[in-house]
Amino acid sequence: MQKKWRLLLLLVCSTSSAFTQPYPTGRRSLTFTDTARGNRTIPTELFYPAAAAGNNTAIAPGTEKFSLVVFGHGFLIPAGSYSWLGDSLSRQGYIVAFPATEGTISPNHTAFGEDIAFLCRHLPTLHD
Repeated sequence: MQKKWRLLLLLVCSTSSAFTQPYPTGRRSLTFTDTARGNRTIPTELFYPAAAAGNNTAIAPGTEKFSLVVFGHGFLIPAGSYSWLGDSLSRQGYIVAFPATEGTISPNHTAFGEDIAFLCRHLPTLHD
């Protein structure tokens, strides 16, 4: 019986990716300002489904709404080290934001968490 469930799970997982729309990857470097925290700047790398691959290209046309992923980098690992993840997820229809703050030897984890929360609240309000 367990073999049948494993086979069914494998079948569902392998066929679900067959229905996803592959998109070219767009990439943009933006800096946001959180006025509620003394005008704190939050440099951010964005990866998104695009009309054409490249930097600062238009977002993919159509009426589809893309889900947002805000990803916090690891200790002493710059946001740019995760480009492969942004590229992979954006091709599958996700907008991926990598805040590039608190990358020093003694980061302020609270500030970094607040940066992530700010991007989660702010990015969905943007258009283009």
